[in-house]
Amino acid sequence: MKLAFEVSRSSPIISRKVGAVIVAQDDSVIASSANSLPFPSLPTEVGELNGDTAKAYWIEHAERAAIFEAARKGVPLAGTRMYTTFFPCTSCMRAIIQSGIAELICPPPEFNHEKWGQEFYHAELMLRWSSVILRVEGVDQRYHSST
Repeated sequence: MKLAFEVSRSSPIISRKVGAVIVAQDDSVIASSANSLPFPSLPTEVGELNGDTAKAYWIEHAERAAIFEAARKGVPLAGTRMYTTFFPCTSCMRAIIQSGIAELICPPPEFNHEKWGQEFYHAELMLRWSSVILRVEGVDQRYHSST
């Protein structure tokens, strides 16, 4: 988890710096990313990056960016672990589940969070129907699978 927090510092987003690290079964790092742009700099036509509108269109979430990095490297993710500094949104949770990541280690979802509470509710519900193991603050939770 320490590496995920270190990676999060590279994010250009002021309001929420998120980091994600994917680790193989032998504990080697496969991929890591912060919430960031998909390329080195923002086109000048976009304006201010830290405004809500620009972020929504231009910033990739750390979890998906790490999954994309592994895909670029050609590394399969079945059986791996992901560490992330913020509970994943629904889009990231779908990517985590569908990529084959076996275990997710992250802070607990803040269901009362003004912006993300509803996202966390649905993401946590998705997790319950998957085979992904959730580890929050040292507590292992295995949700039932729909199959």
